[in-house]
Amino acid sequence: MIVSNEKSVQEWLDNLWNDGFVFYRFPSYDVGALDMEWESELEKHTTLYLQSPRHYTFHHIRILMKDIETNGIKHPLVGTVLDNQIQINPGGSRLMVAKYLGKSTIPLDLIMHKNFIGEFARGTFSEVKAPNEMFEPFGECKFTCSVDLHYGDYYYENDMPQFHWDKDDIDSWLDKNGSVTCANLLDYYRL
Repeated sequence: MIVSNEKSVQEWLDNLWNDGFVFYRFPSYDVGALDMEWESELEKHTTLYLQSPRHYTFHHIRILMKDIETNGIKHPLVGTVLDNQIQINPGGSRLMVAKYLGKSTIPLDLIMHKNFIGEFARGTFSEVKAPNEMFEPFGECKFTCSVDLHYGDYYYENDMPQFHWDKDDIDSWLDKNGSVTCANLLDYYRL
């Protein structure tokens, strides 16, 4: 992956450290340690699908489930410690799907103030200190992107194509499954 604003990324990293924050990369962070109302969120999107069969987020999650079941989660979610808990952004959909699928760990980039290290630094991790380290998990990506950098609460978001969204099968899925009724709202994701 080529990063178009790499100089800005280095400045962001410098500010992060100067403000007393750390950036840790966990290849396998405990999913159970991350709070999320995943079941009600999935049910909400199924209900919206039932009202409007082309509901984009339902189909995005459905396609994402297939991708994660087949390929796992390659790219880290981004977590920031706020109000004494980890907030995931971006990566909430992947976390929700990981919880639904019963995954025990996920890759996580965790950004937090040094005061929280003892509470949230669990397991094996490395510290990210340079842009090349930050983008290492995206090495197979063959495109240029920019990074949206957020100061103060320190999180980042890569502005890049969504790998699991590139397969638009909504029409064929609706032809095959559009008339199916499931007793459990979560079963619609498995059609």
